[in-house]
Order: sequence, then structure tokens, then C-alpha cells
Amino acid sequence: MKGSELIHYWRDNLLRFLDASIEECTFQSSGDERVCQHCAELDGKKFNVKYLIEELQTRDGLLHKCENKDNGCRCVLIAVLPELEGEQGNEKTDSLSSILWAVGIMVIMIFVLLKTCV
Repeated sequence: MKGSELIHYWRDNLLRFLDASIEECTFQSSGDERVCQHCAELDGKKFNVKYLIEELQTRDGLLHKCENKDNGCRCVLIAVLPELEGEQGNEKTDSLSSILWAVGIMVIMIFVLLKTCV
């Protein structure tokens, strides 16, 4: 996704998090050499969902600073589920995090494929 598409994607996900009563999310980069310095610094950090929605409203907000946003940023926001919070190393938490990360990547890939086919 590029530019404004990415910003809309993040905003829509954040609004879905709020609809599901999810108050926090974690920023997850793809962790490879294509990740920009800004996203690498955000990788793994936890944010309040309402705070990020407000940040998206400003042109110089936190998520707008991605150096790759116009070239196909692949970072995702992963919901922090309150009942699993603080259970790091727990097999249930680790599996769920992996599944959520994979689903986020699949959504991005499908979106990119649809855009290239049209």
C-alpha cells in the first residue's frame, strides 16, 4: 500500500480495534532490510489506539513519518488483547501473535495483488 492508502488502512484498522473495545496495539515491522529507520524504531512499541487515531489526523503525525509509505510500507498494527496482556512467553499468547501478524501480512498482500491486477 502506498501513501494515503496506507494511512486509510491504518485508520480503518484502528477504528475496528475501538469497535472491538481494544484500547492498545503494537506496531510491527516486517523486520528486514527494507524497513525504514522510523519504522524500525517503532517496531514492537505499544500504543493507545485513540492516540494513534488522533495522530493520523495531523500531517506530521507519528505514522505519517514512514519513509516507505509512498513505496509500499509493510508494517502492521497488531491488537493487544487485554486478557492476554502480560503473559509473554505463554504458548497461547505467542501463537495468537503469530496468527495476527500473518493475517495482517495476508491482508496487505491481497490488497497489493488486487491493485496490480486492476
